[in-house]
Amino acid sequence: DNLDDATGVVIGGLAATGVTVVAGVGSRGATTVTAVTPARTSSLVDVAVTTSTAGTVTSSAAFRYGLAAPTIAGVSPSSGPLAGGTTITITGTELTGTTNVTVGGVPATGVTVVNATTVTAVTPAHAAGLVAVALATPGGAVAAAGAFTYANPAVAATTTTKTKTKTKTLPANGRWSTNKGSDMVRVHFVYKRGTTYTIKAVKGSTTRKGACRRVGVTVSCSMMAPTGKWKVTITRKVNGKTVKAIVRVVRT
Repeated sequence: DNLDDATGVVIGGLAATGVTVVAGVGSRGATTVTAVTPARTSSLVDVAVTTSTAGTVTSSAAFRYGLAAPTIAGVSPSSGPLAGGTTITITGTELTGTTNVTVGGVPATGVTVVNATTVTAVTPAHAAGLVAVALATPGGAVAAAGAFTYANPAVAATTTTKTKTKTKTLPANGRWSTNKGSDMVRVHFVYKRGTTYTIKAVKGSTTRKGACRRVGVTVSCSMMAPTGKWKVTITRKVNGKTVKAIVRVVRT
């Protein structure tokens, strides 16, 4: 208001040219003054208007020379694989006109300016490590150090499934075999918790004892029985209690 008698305009400390007062309406006087800016470097500056009656009035940071420099506030996600291919979202200010994005110094692809505060891009391949994300606009360039980490995802721990060995079906009185060449008698049973076996053979007045031992999911009883007809007896105990013996006559 009251700019009828404006005598000058100063922009960023330099006198403007072509100062013109636009005629006002009513008692408040002129409300508009036009002027031509002087030359200066890129910056945000004050504008001051001087009148002969009211003196000088200043508006701080009222005019910007050049485009504002961009800023980066954040990058999301902040990590991805070494092969690249991660779409990142860069947020900040003054991002309109972004011309290129680099991640770790390597140009990103698929750069898209969403709006003045958001840009998206796809990361390139890179060695493992913490790297900077940078971009350039007509207003300048900016880099965010350590904004992205290249690291391959951890390999999930492999779960090993133990396959339980299927118990071979054996008859209750065991599976018998006789090797006449070696005079060896063998009997195999399915292993049952708490059950123990002993084996012996009788021929006339001769008695021979063998041995029983667990082999995987079976119990194997064996003994030497020289050529002849033998009465083989296998004694079983279940949790310490003797149960009916298994008796069989074999020839070796």
